[in-house]
Amino acid sequence: MFQQEISQLNLQQLKAGEKRWVGSLLGSSAALLLKEIATQHSSLLVLVARNNQHVAQLESELEFYGVKPTIFPDWEILPYDRLSPHQDIVSERLAILSNIPKQGVLLISASTLAQRVAPYSWVLGEHFDIKVGQKFDLEQQKLRLVQAGYHLVDTVYDHGEFAVRGSIMDIFASGQESP
Repeated sequence: MFQQEISQLNLQQLKAGEKRWVGSLLGSSAALLLKEIATQHSSLLVLVARNNQHVAQLESELEFYGVKPTIFPDWEILPYDRLSPHQDIVSERLAILSNIPKQGVLLISASTLAQRVAPYSWVLGEHFDIKVGQKFDLEQQKLRLVQAGYHLVDTVYDHGEFAVRGSIMDIFASGQESP
């Protein structure tokens, strides 16, 4: 029955910015509709949830229907807290911003969407590649990392840290799973 109602929405002709009003979606039927929209369109579908709990609920429901959404994480701090966000969250957000998916589903809460993020051009401008065995000016690279917000430490354990031992540099880059 629900499939017939979905087909009446004519989702193939849905254009960016176009509005279709759908009501009375109970339980996980909203996630089923979103799955249909995502599978019928080859572009990125950005879903704005009312809060972080709704993001988690939509993620679970979409995964049940076979859709693995990308979650843009919340800072998990209040605007006037004197705390910095956890480095893993910063890393995950930078990884998503530097490699925004071209298709699929991106889930974000309304409060997270309302927060400012670095411009895409800045994220790409601060990106640099270093390959194993590549030669570079160690002092210049240390300065560049410090200016980008990295911390010089003796041993690298967390995102945003780097260590120098002789001519060897260990970097735990934001957006990476290991140093």
